[in-house]
Amino acid sequence: YDEYYNGQVKGIYDSIISSLKQNSQRKFSAVEMAFIHRVWFDSSEEQKQDILNLIQNGQLEILHGGWVMNDEAAAYYEDIVDQMTLGHRFAKEYLKTIPKASWAIDPFGHSASYAWLLSQMGIEGWFIERIDLQDFEERKNQKAVDFIWKHNEKTKFPMFTHLNLYPYWKEPKRLALGWGSFLENDYFKVFFNSIQFDNLPYHIGGDFTWGSADYIHKGLDRIIQNFADNEKDNHVRVVYSGGRQFLQALYEESRSKPSAKLPEKREDFFPYREQEREFWSGYFTTRPNMKFAIREAGRLLQIYRKIHFTLYGFKDTINDDLKKYEEDVYKLEKIVAVLQHHDAITGTSKQRVVQDYLLMLKEALDGIRSSTYQLSLIHISEPTRLLSISYAVFCLKKKKY
Repeated sequence: YDEYYNGQVKGIYDSIISSLKQNSQRKFSAVEMAFIHRVWFDSSEEQKQDILNLIQNGQLEILHGGWVMNDEAAAYYEDIVDQMTLGHRFAKEYLKTIPKASWAIDPFGHSASYAWLLSQMGIEGWFIERIDLQDFEERKNQKAVDFIWKHNEKTKFPMFTHLNLYPYWKEPKRLALGWGSFLENDYFKVFFNSIQFDNLPYHIGGDFTWGSADYIHKGLDRIIQNFADNEKDNHVRVVYSGGRQFLQALYEESRSKPSAKLPEKREDFFPYREQEREFWSGYFTTRPNMKFAIREAGRLLQIYRKIHFTLYGFKDTINDDLKKYEEDVYKLEKIVAVLQHHDAITGTSKQRVVQDYLLMLKEALDGIRSSTYQLSLIHISEPTRLLSISYAVFCLKKKKY
């Protein structure tokens, strides 16, 4: 985790922020708050203001806003809600923004229940990618890549969903071929044949591919200008955009096209099948001990939160120790959130990454257990006794052996 951040992520965000400042038309969308949180607290006040300015003028968009892009099959719903809350809380408090669109292009299949959860969190639409190959081809042929996802018949807040038409990890290969490859043989025509509307989102980049953001943006600047110079011949207009901007454009277009009705879906996209005989179902059960540890940590987190809530009533009496307790609860919140990642709780990470995850979890649990023990022995019994309140869970005494 630290290796990813120090070796790749921090430099990527520095490059992106610098590039966006050079041209007010450029845009970039960020998803996982776990890394943005670290970027924020590693930045100077001037750099923080740059980030806020870019968000405010729409150049830097926060999509999804969860602490991580969580898995949708193996993660427990309560832990999903917690990690989303943690990320949105940070986005609102520090970045002064509330995400309205979600981005989930890497989890191995998608859940109708998760779509419903997102709708309850204020998300108005989301972008997905990994679904069964047969379903994918049928949706392309039927122009059903844009659809409404309903959890059930009585769902009051159905989720608008866009299915990406091309794997995100292939785009860097096209970048390597040169920018002119975008203009060859009516490249975008094949995509427009698979949608009902005139607006198509097309994302640029992949894992760790924005390390030279100015180079990529300059290439995109040239593409946009080339399309603008030849708009009559290409019949395509290319602009920088973001998730929420695309949703707004699609909404406005749908109002002007009453005949274009979005299809509905209620079932999950499980299991995910990438090739004819390759079903992504092993991660439902792989590394069971790790899955158990993560699930147990999530339940322990709820207990420690309840203790914290009760302790807060005595904050004037135990202020110093309560502050340490809050810090340890927050540390546990962050690691439990990280472990909901689609390459963590699924067990699809490399062994050394798994070991790193479990080490961070152990350190967080050791810290909160120590804080709880100290508060129980030193403080809790006294104020509760004075107030004639009995909390058996807090009445702990050190045993003599």
